[in-house]
Amino acid sequence: MLNRLIHSLLLILIFGVLFSQFVFAEMTVTITSPKDGDAFSTVCSDIELSADVQITEGEVSDVRFYYNGKYIGRARSAPWNVTWKSVKSGNYYIQAKASDNEANDAWSDSIKIRVGDISRGEVIINGGFDCGMSPWTLNNYGDEGQPSAVSRAYWMNDFYFDDSTYIYIDITSGSTLNWHIQFSQAFPLLAGHIYELTFVADADKIKPIDILHQENGDDYTTNWIESMDIDGPGMYGPYTFNCTFDDPANIFKFNIGANEINCYFDNVQIIDRSLTSISSKNLFPNDGVITNYELFQSYPNPFNMNTRIPFQLSKSTHVVLSLYNLQGQLVKTLVNEIRDPGMHYIQWDGTDETHSIVPTGVYIYRLEIPRDKVQLSRKVLLLK
Repeated sequence: MLNRLIHSLLLILIFGVLFSQFVFAEMTVTITSPKDGDAFSTVCSDIELSADVQITEGEVSDVRFYYNGKYIGRARSAPWNVTWKSVKSGNYYIQAKASDNEANDAWSDSIKIRVGDISRGEVIINGGFDCGMSPWTLNNYGDEGQPSAVSRAYWMNDFYFDDSTYIYIDITSGSTLNWHIQFSQAFPLLAGHIYELTFVADADKIKPIDILHQENGDDYTTNWIESMDIDGPGMYGPYTFNCTFDDPANIFKFNIGANEINCYFDNVQIIDRSLTSISSKNLFPNDGVITNYELFQSYPNPFNMNTRIPFQLSKSTHVVLSLYNLQGQLVKTLVNEIRDPGMHYIQWDGTDETHSIVPTGVYIYRLEIPRDKVQLSRKVLLLK
């Protein structure tokens, strides 16, 4: 009986110790620098990352930092700081993970920062190739039993386009199909989001290529593809992809094989327009048809010569798109007609109804759907 009592007391004591450790051993990590929402205007420069770790038992062994799920670096002792080298233009979600000497982990909340002069909805990293080619990759393939394509990418800095840096792809052998040479970058897709692609390009001759979003897996399912020709230097797009699924491992690709025509790329932008829009949605309309209207940020903004104003309609309806100054005076009506459902892009050249150039300043563009009593407004800055 005594032995059983001693055994029970020992079990209670052991359980109590374990339970107290389970309840009271805690570790938290918080990113202290940079701050959520910080913007860095200079690209290709270093950014200092810092974290604060609080632990109630044990010791912190290291803190690791990540951007968009990719590893940046590790601090092995306090202060928990890491220098992020040569940060390229892009929108970044940063997290820190602290580990203790018992192999327990704690994750911080993510913070978002912006590097370079880019849109809030930009999903591409280093689209202007200011800091070399990474994270872009160039891959060569071929048919089974046949020689693969042969190409090489060069980072150039000689003002071939309007800015100094771009990528030149020298193709020795294009093999037989476009996909045998792929210039690509990975980023996740989100269901219900609208992705808009533009890029600057040139080629030594007219060059057929494919642009696509593809799953990264054994079957490499293609979820969106457009075939087009690079025909002289200039801006190509916008190409719009309405995504209906989540794909965390999506890869965007330029497929540029099947010939030996060399090509050049710069200012690749894929903007998630759903992150830069304001919208009006009516779930209980009188006619029983759900309506959804979105007005997106114009681009470029600020602008000097022309800016493009995108909006999306869920159904055919009468649309009025107008521009006003900050005093509320009408400057110009850009659209006043019935438009079909889908994406629409309207150019404004900085002139009023009399085709006179308006002065430098902030202007308001307003999308009105009279039938549904909808008004959506945004601002744009004109610089002369």
